[in-house]
Amino acid sequence: MQTKPRSWPTSQVPKQTRVSINNTVAAKAPKRLHLSGSESTSFRDAAATAQKNLGTKYLLKVNEELNLSPGEHTRKAIEIHTMKNKKESERKSSTSFGKRRAKLKSLKQSGVESKELREGTTYESGVSLDDTTTIDIQEIPSPTTSPARCIFSS
Repeated sequence: MQTKPRSWPTSQVPKQTRVSINNTVAAKAPKRLHLSGSESTSFRDAAATAQKNLGTKYLLKVNEELNLSPGEHTRKAIEIHTMKNKKESERKSSTSFGKRRAKLKSLKQSGVESKELREGTTYESGVSLDDTTTIDIQEIPSPTTSPARCIFSS
């Protein structure tokens, strides 16, 4: 028994998912080639959807449905792509990756905060050039975290 695919209202689909599928569609039909006016658009959209749902192995399934043999190069390319995605996923889900991202984010945030203190308000609503009220800062407070050298290892 087949289940009916769930149809999500666009507002309930996470933004990251929408961006991901849009990037896949854009890869299949680049704007610079103006393929939206051609008859192949629906096939390209279907290929992007299949790739999102099934991964790159969709090519093998399409070839099976059409009674075509996918060749060795196609199989090998799909296998390499699948392994690459798996390794990337494992790397990004590791605790060391998350800790490093958090550390870099905090370093970036502390830099932004110190620049905002030095420069004052620049990008907020209600800020104008003729604003004569300036804040007199006698001393810029020291940063809350000490600057650290980041040594990036691969």
